[in-house]
Amino acid sequence: MKWREKIERIRPMLASTDEPPKAQKGLVYEPKYDGIRALVELAPSGVRFFSRNGNEKTDQFPAIAAALEKINAKLKAPLIVDGEIVAIDKSGKPLGFQQIQHRIGLTGASEIARAERDWPAAIVLFDLLRDGDEDLRGKPLALRRVALHDRLAKLVSKKQDVSALVRLSEMHLDDGRPMLARAEKEGWEGLIVKDSGSLYHSGRRTPAWRKLKLLKMQEFVIGGWTAPQGSRSHFGSLLLGYYQDGALVFAGSVGTGFNQKELEKLGALFAKRASVSSPFSTPVVSNEKPHWLRPDLVCQVKFIEWTDEGLLRQPVYLGLRDDKSAKEVVADKPASKETPKSSRPWRGAKPQRAAHAAGSDGLVEQLREMEKAKRDGEILLPNGDTLRVTNLAKILWPAIKGTKGELLRYYATVAPMILPAVDDRPLVMKRSPNGVDKPFFYPRPAKTPRNG
Repeated sequence: MKWREKIERIRPMLASTDEPPKAQKGLVYEPKYDGIRALVELAPSGVRFFSRNGNEKTDQFPAIAAALEKINAKLKAPLIVDGEIVAIDKSGKPLGFQQIQHRIGLTGASEIARAERDWPAAIVLFDLLRDGDEDLRGKPLALRRVALHDRLAKLVSKKQDVSALVRLSEMHLDDGRPMLARAEKEGWEGLIVKDSGSLYHSGRRTPAWRKLKLLKMQEFVIGGWTAPQGSRSHFGSLLLGYYQDGALVFAGSVGTGFNQKELEKLGALFAKRASVSSPFSTPVVSNEKPHWLRPDLVCQVKFIEWTDEGLLRQPVYLGLRDDKSAKEVVADKPASKETPKSSRPWRGAKPQRAAHAAGSDGLVEQLREMEKAKRDGEILLPNGDTLRVTNLAKILWPAIKGTKGELLRYYATVAPMILPAVDDRPLVMKRSPNGVDKPFFYPRPAKTPRNG
């Protein structure tokens, strides 16, 4: 399919928290980098890169931009690449978010130059979205990785030292245990586990990509603060939350991880965001009187675990994030075992298959087992949504006894080939609900509601 989008409108594909297997044929295992997600454009007009919520970061990382420009000059066609900007130590080893957060929000030339010296960074590339005029998002991950290697492997540094500002992410196929052992030894946050057949769903969190976490770390919205105690200035702790069904849910408070400079910076930001009412939809547990804020600041926090009450245990503040909007912040934890029946995907199949239904094979297997069991239910789609299907054993082709289930399995099988061809094209639907030899109709388009 031909590439049509502007890079500033694209949002990266996201990983779910469903527990992935440590080894399974068809899976790709990559390091989980703890930095700033970046979509990079290499084009005749120059190099640009944007954070996951569309903020341009090119000027904040001039050394990376210069290294990418050297690569760009050798390319024959434009590329758009997905990657992560990470802080690196003097040996070139990637560091955690607490180090890269020193680079966030800088605008002045002198402070950016100082940060380049004190907190060097590199970019690690792991996916190719655009190759010339071709949109690769409708192709399997395995093909996209081959194309990424073909275009850039000879242009990036093979050394992983401090001079290597542009790198390709390493990966293991089928068995992530060797990489996981390294992650545990070297203190990584974890791995990203991807279905090698997965398509790239911009802006969606899907079970085709999953996090295998060793450290618990995620973003939270700051909804308030408490008064400082003793020698502490500005505030004592931050009141944190995450969004669920459009409402801000209280997740606990964090009172450690701040230096004096960070206390002063946050205190100044809080003064501009004071509110008279709580932004939280659930009760706030605090030993001190809370002071409320407009909930638009996002911070990164590490913690030991979630308590049975749904609160953070032993959280530590790591820094602010400007690459994620507050409304994007959700609880980064496995779904509750008490998920309501109406929202459960089909469980007639083996649990690992239902959880891993990221590609056409997974969908086909779910549909086949549902039809065999003669049950209605919900199937898990590649983008993480669920779809309710009914009457799969219903015969639509009496002459050959072809069923509705067979039709849906065929659609699921050919979808990777058909969908890129029909994307953005008008379609006419002809429905035969009682079989191809019975009356049919053409459904009318849904009316678009008017604002006001």
